[in-house]
Amino acid sequence: MTKPLSEADTADTGRDFVFTNMPGDWSAYEERINRVTQYLHEHIDEPLDLDRLAEIACLSRFHWHRIYRAIQGETAAQTLKRVRMTRAGFDLAEGTLSLDAVARRCGYPNQRSFSRAFTDAYGVPPGKYRSSGGHSRYTQTAHKVSNPMYTVEIETLPSRTIAGVLHKGSYQRIGESFEKLVGLAATRGLMADVRGMVGVYYDDPMATPEEELRSRAAFIVADDANIQSPLEAEKLEGGSYAVLTHKGPYSDLPSAYDWFYSVWLKDRDLPLRAAPPYEDYLNNPREVPASELVTKVCVPVAA
Repeated sequence: MTKPLSEADTADTGRDFVFTNMPGDWSAYEERINRVTQYLHEHIDEPLDLDRLAEIACLSRFHWHRIYRAIQGETAAQTLKRVRMTRAGFDLAEGTLSLDAVARRCGYPNQRSFSRAFTDAYGVPPGKYRSSGGHSRYTQTAHKVSNPMYTVEIETLPSRTIAGVLHKGSYQRIGESFEKLVGLAATRGLMADVRGMVGVYYDDPMATPEEELRSRAAFIVADDANIQSPLEAEKLEGGSYAVLTHKGPYSDLPSAYDWFYSVWLKDRDLPLRAAPPYEDYLNNPREVPASELVTKVCVPVAA
């Protein structure tokens, strides 16, 4: 999953989000940049062709990348590298591809160069991550409520206004919708109202076909924020939540959910409320390595 970019007032939130102030009217570039980000996600395995991206954006090759960076807060090359490395984490955690194959999918010619880049992002070499990452430390047979990897607290959370875009399909690919979200919020001058970033997950991936999964990439915003279409306003319901704190790559989150529902919740008489869980992202994958990412998984409960 992906996060923000420009100078929102985050002093009272403790967050490290950095946003771009958008001078003037940038709405004319919105759809063009959206086409570029969509193309990058759909052609993740192809070499980066800046001239081709300029054509997709219908902008001069001398200027389009500056506009992309102003709106997205990073270069197209940085976006592609980050998206590939995020996918590599899922490949290693959940797949059976060889290390060579994962390296090639990331655009690296050999394991050595891929290993250096992966270690910088994840804090451990790819082979070690596959064998001993957070995803591999919990199994269905480890029926212990205490787990040093996670802490779970019952918290009363406030109702929150969010502005987001709906994502259909694999939860692993919600990053594409986060990229779109950033561009939409930037061109609409919404950044000053941003208070954080969340992902809302409406369906159980174990019970719903992948192509039918629904989720939402969203910013937490001020209640009086001017939310313009195609961004959609929604309220995150306040009340009691079981909050699991996860530190590490997003590719380890599926195991955190498994442990929460199969172990922690199973041993407690704690009914769930009819509201979707959401993930509250406390820092930014554009600014910290994957090993330092902190996510709060918020599951509504009737405490």
